[in-house]
Amino acid sequence: LRAFCKEKGIAVTAYSPLANPGSAYYRKPGDPNILTEPVVTKIAAAHGKTQAQIVLRWDVQQGIIVIPKSTSEKRIKENAALFDFELTEAEMKEIDSLDHGLRIVDHTDRESDHPYFPFWEEY
Repeated sequence: LRAFCKEKGIAVTAYSPLANPGSAYYRKPGDPNILTEPVVTKIAAAHGKTQAQIVLRWDVQQGIIVIPKSTSEKRIKENAALFDFELTEAEMKEIDSLDHGLRIVDHTDRESDHPYFPFWEEY
């Protein structure tokens, strides 16, 4: 989908860019949590950043728009502090390797019968 959008000049926004780690509604027991992955923790320590900042920066460096939700002023400020560092190509690849092929926030259970539901389309 991202390659298709890039080819067509369409901006992509990450829905729930941190995969909603505190949600019992969307997440199932055993689902991976990107914020506790050792690779992300290691990269965060190397940059003096939080795991969330690393994940958001990974999206931004791929040209993906991120709008993380937070009700905490401290976290809102942290989430915005993404532009004073860059991930190396090796770090980007390390995070890429964490892809489990999952859709954590999956709306197919309640929206898949909508006539414009896009996730059955091949790109």
